[in-house]
Amino acid sequence: MAFPDNGKAYRKIDSMEISMPCRQNLDISPSEATLKLFCLLLFSGKEYSLSELAKVMECSRQSIGRMMDKIDASGKGVVYSAKRNGQRWYRLKTPQGSRPHVYLEPHELERMALCRDLMRHLLPVSTHGDLIATDAKAATLLQNYEEREQVLQRKGHSAVKGQIDYSDSEAVLRVLCEAMDKGVVCSVRYHAPNRPEPNDYDFLPSRIVGYREALYVRGWKITEKGKPEIIAPRLLAIHRMVSVSPTRRIFSPEALANLPPLEETGYFGLITGPPFRVIARFSQASATYAKERNWGAEQTVTPCDAGRVEVSFIAQSEVEVVKWILGFGRDAELVAPAHLRKQVSDELDAARAQYSI
Repeated sequence: MAFPDNGKAYRKIDSMEISMPCRQNLDISPSEATLKLFCLLLFSGKEYSLSELAKVMECSRQSIGRMMDKIDASGKGVVYSAKRNGQRWYRLKTPQGSRPHVYLEPHELERMALCRDLMRHLLPVSTHGDLIATDAKAATLLQNYEEREQVLQRKGHSAVKGQIDYSDSEAVLRVLCEAMDKGVVCSVRYHAPNRPEPNDYDFLPSRIVGYREALYVRGWKITEKGKPEIIAPRLLAIHRMVSVSPTRRIFSPEALANLPPLEETGYFGLITGPPFRVIARFSQASATYAKERNWGAEQTVTPCDAGRVEVSFIAQSEVEVVKWILGFGRDAELVAPAHLRKQVSDELDAARAQYSI
């Protein structure tokens, strides 16, 4: 069994690349962690990067490598490994014959139902019935089927400000998801803000992103004719898509494997740009709110005088930092960077002018 890797077959794990383990999650034993990793690979059937697995399993990359070696040596699963774009990837060979016989624990299904209730507002109303029906089908995997009513009852909802109506987006979401599965280039008509007319271009979707009660899709703008090639990364708001239709142009599995990674850096802001450090100081009135939240990568919180706190983190979108700090009014001060501090001051002056008597 081989999988594409720049035109070469996947190769088995090189044990020489695995160093001594350094477990970070002390709640489970090494054997339990290995079983959990095996189940993740078996039931998902997908390929994971080493960094993804370390994050999901809450352990070091060295520990993931050691567990992969154990799984491969056990004879219960064949692990394939490849290195692309400076990152190692793992996948478990799909077992032949019958599918695994499993059942769901009540708390597992309950968590899925809770996710449904908290996120359903981001999906078209016409899909809500499908969500409920899917949960009901999953309930057949409960060991005690009589528990299904209690497990599936609604336990949450989202309080949303400025909710977007996605009633007309069901077809768009379906086309985008199918295109992501097959590497299909889509023809997109997109009406960007502050533009009088929509633009048309070819787009390869990669991932749907939920951000501040809205749905976006990350991907790449593609050349219009001939062999599809990447022009630049793109982030599109789904509610601004006038139409999306699949084309006959398809990226091969090898080409998809060699696409530049769309990294999830954890930096503040959805709009990508050069990273920079933000320092913001919050008054006592907003200090608790500010320090309870994770605003961006490499965050630090420093107590100040009079109950104030100073929060520092890495951001990647200047415009979003300015709007974020303005949302706190007089309870927050942008300390750095200096040029954004000047922008905040200018915005406050302009706002004040609108309320002059």
